[in-house]
Amino acid sequence: MKRPALLLSLLALGALGLVACGGDDDDEETTASAGRVTVTTSDTADGGYTWEVSPTPTAETILVNFKNESKEPHALIFARLGEGYTVDEAVELEGRKGSATQVMRTTSAPPKNFDGGQQTGPPTGEIADVTKPLDPGDYVMLCPLAGKDGPHYKLGQLAEFAIE
Repeated sequence: MKRPALLLSLLALGALGLVACGGDDDDEETTASAGRVTVTTSDTADGGYTWEVSPTPTAETILVNFKNESKEPHALIFARLGEGYTVDEAVELEGRKGSATQVMRTTSAPPKNFDGGQQTGPPTGEIADVTKPLDPGDYVMLCPLAGKDGPHYKLGQLAEFAIE
């Protein structure tokens, strides 16, 4: 319960900051901050996953910080979808036949509190470079791992966006 209230408070403060600042500098600051994107995973109460991408990647994105705050391992693929392909088609084809072009991939990140003794505290995250250039098109970030209830990207770990 505390997390949604905190999130709403932060969003309200952010909105106030945007209203107070105004002007063209806001657009430049948003674009500059998109040079480094953070993707954070966590679990939902119904057994699914969340996938928070902040800020939305742009053509200027050069680094992605991947943080696993889930109780399970996850990975991250960042790819440009091929013209006319859906996410499901690109995953099924594993990027072959021009269905997708991978621009970044992480290794599998261990869960937040790994029982095997390898990780006992909060995740440190993995930082990965993005292959440039990020040409205009449709992009996706997803977790390709499969769990007992299906592929993680179908359980909430999916973000689709366009880069112009």
